[in-house]
Amino acid sequence: MDLEAADEVAVVGDDVSKADGMACVDFGDGAVPGGWPDWPEWPEWLEARMLPDSRFAKSYATFEDDARALLKRTIAAHFTFAAPRRIARTEHSQMLPSGMTRTATTRAVDCVLMLTDSSLDAPALALAALMPALTCGAPNVLVARLGSAASLPHSLLTACEIAGQERVAALGPVQAERLVRELAERAHAGSTCVILYAASPAVMRVLDRPSLRPLLHSHCLRLVPLAPPARCGVWRDAPTDLPQPILDLLYPDLDTVCGGAPCGSDSAPHPTQRQFQEFLALPFNLLLVPDERVAEVVHHSAQTACVVVGEGALGLWAWPGLHAELFSQSSVAFSAVAFSSAR
Repeated sequence: MDLEAADEVAVVGDDVSKADGMACVDFGDGAVPGGWPDWPEWPEWLEARMLPDSRFAKSYATFEDDARALLKRTIAAHFTFAAPRRIARTEHSQMLPSGMTRTATTRAVDCVLMLTDSSLDAPALALAALMPALTCGAPNVLVARLGSAASLPHSLLTACEIAGQERVAALGPVQAERLVRELAERAHAGSTCVILYAASPAVMRVLDRPSLRPLLHSHCLRLVPLAPPARCGVWRDAPTDLPQPILDLLYPDLDTVCGGAPCGSDSAPHPTQRQFQEFLALPFNLLLVPDERVAEVVHHSAQTACVVVGEGALGLWAWPGLHAELFSQSSVAFSAVAFSSAR
C-alpha cells in the first residue's frame, strides 16, 4: 500500500500555514511537535518465526477454486465497506476571526499486531479483524499465532495470502510475551501500536504475566480483545440453504444451533413461521439465515444476535468496538498568533 501520498490539507476559513514553534498536544505519551518517532523494523529475532512463502503456497494449493473464491468474495466485501486509505496524513486547520487557530493532524498508527490462537482460526473471524488493519494504511501489520508453524490451518493462511498479509509468525508463549513487551517499550517511547488479541485463556495468560502487565498501560498502546461469538444460529428454509461445507470453511468450530429444514434432507417438511419466530427468541451472537429472512430478522423485536449474515454475504462478521478511528493517531496544535498564508 502506498504510504507516500501527498498530504491532504483541509482549511476552514482563511488559509492557515504552519508556524515554527507551534505548541503540540499529542493524545498519547511522547508528544513530538511536527511528527511522530520513526518506526523501526520488526525485531530481528522474529524473522526466524515468520512463515516462508512456500508454506502459504502449500496452503493455497489445498483449496479448490470455489473455496478460494469464497475467501476472495469475503475480502472484496471488506474492501467495499472500508476502502483502503491512500493518504499518508491529513491536516485540518481552523482560524477564528480573533486569530486563534487549531490544527489537527491525523495519520495511521505505526503498527498493528494481531495476536491469535486457534480460537480465531475461522477465516470469517480472522478477516474481520485483519482487513480493518490493512485498509487503515498502517505500514506495519503482523499476524502472530500461538502454536507451532505446523499447527496453523490452511484456511487461515490462505485467507491471509489472498488478503496480501504474508507477515505471519508462529510463536510460543514466551516469544509472544517478548514481542508484546518490545511493542510496549516502543509505545512508551511514542510509537502508537494497536494489539488485537484473542480473548482466549492461552492469550490472556501471556498478557496477564506480572512482569508484563505494568507495561501495557500506555496511551500509545491500544489493546482490543476479540471474543469469538459464543453461540451461532443457522436457519434454513430449505435443505439446500446455507450449505454446510461453506459454513465449515468460513465459520468452523463455532458452537452452532441449527433450526428449520435439516441440511441435505429432501423429505423434511417445510418449517413454519411460528418455528422461525421461536428460533429468533433463542440467544445468539451470530445468526446465519437465507437472504430473504435478513430484513425480517433485523426488525424482529425478540432477536438478540449482534451480527446477522444473509447467505449471499457468508464469510462476514463484525467485531464490536473495532472501528476506523482505532487505527489512527492524532495531534492537535493551538496558537493565539495570527497566521499568514504567505511563508
